[in-house]
Amino acid sequence: MHTGEAALSHLEGERPDALILDIALPNINGIDVLRSIRAKKWTLPVIIISGRATPQQLEEARRLGVTEVIGKPEILKNFTAALARVASTESASRNRSRG
Repeated sequence: MHTGEAALSHLEGERPDALILDIALPNINGIDVLRSIRAKKWTLPVIIISGRATPQQLEEARRLGVTEVIGKPEILKNFTAALARVASTESASRNRSRG
C-alpha cells in the first residue's frame, strides 16, 4: 500500500499478521493510521519506520502501542530483528489464546 487510506481500506477486509507503516504516508500519516487501528480495537502488531519522525510523533506512536520503531538509516540492520520480535510476540499471544 502506498497511502494510509489504502492500508485502512485493506485492513477492513483482511488482517495481516503484522503491519509496517511509514510515518510519512500521503494524506493520512502513519500515526493517524495507527490511531485508527487502535480505535477499532484491532490488536495486530505494528512496526513504524521513519527517517524524519519527530520526538512527539515517536511518543504518540508508543502511546498508541506501536510494537517497534525503526529509523530508516537503520532499517536493513534492524528490520530482521524487529520482525523476529513481532513473530515471537504473535506466537506467544496465539498460544495463550489457544490454551
